Amino acid sequence: MSQEFEDRESELSAPDNLGELPTGISRERNELYRRTRTDAPPHTPIGTPRPAGFPSDVNAEARALGDGKGKLGSPIIPVSVTSVYDARPVNARDWTITAAPTITPDDALSTTETVTLDYTVPLGFTGVLRGFQFVPKIEVDFDDGITTNPFFSLTTLSILINNIVQPDFNGLAYGAGMDAAQEIFIVASELQKITLSVTFNENYRQILKALTIETTPIFLIMYGNNLLTRGLPTAFEVGTQDTSGATGEIK
Repeated sequence: MSQEFEDRESELSAPDNLGELPTGISRERNELYRRTRTDAPPHTPIGTPRPAGFPSDVNAEARALGDGKGKLGSPIIPVSVTSVYDARPVNARDWTITAAPTITPDDALSTTETVTLDYTVPLGFTGVLRGFQFVPKIEVDFDDGITTNPFFSLTTLSILINNIVQPDFNGLAYGAGMDAAQEIFIVASELQKITLSVTFNENYRQILKALTIETTPIFLIMYGNNLLTRGLPTAFEVGTQDTSGATGEIK
């Protein structure tokens, strides 16, 4: 038997040994530490079983969650919205983009035709789409004697960010044209593309053919604001901020 096993056997057979690991192994495992009475939680003597129920820290966290103070893992963003009226931030600039694509009469295939307008948010800015409108040069209509007038389904309109349709802005019906711009608030990150898409259905194009109109232009417009980006998540870029920087503390 080697010296190592002889030493271990002698330690385990010592009169005062109660089966603990040898001192060398206990030291290696950092198991020589013994909790003292001063280390015990307040009002909890050593050896006292924990009472039934949740620990105090768990209850405290539950109360914090119940009070709406957030929870672990929530992003800490120093942003507070204080505006109560429509105002441009001091670091923002307005933008407007227009175009006048054309549509043609129905080509006997009874198909739709779509026109689009794109705007790309500049590098270093966060873009906010504030309004849009489309105005055809020729506004078509149906005979007033038709009892089921499909006038408002002549066109459908959608808003897209990077070719992805935005929720609640897909296939909206605005009739044959818009008398005024529609206010909106959609936020896009830098270099993302905002698209206004208007689809004219086959009925609209057949009416153009009946009027012997070869092509008709559609005036498209989008406008909004560009804000200097601060490196925050996109949804927080539009909030007012009491301090600069993403880690600042709100006073």
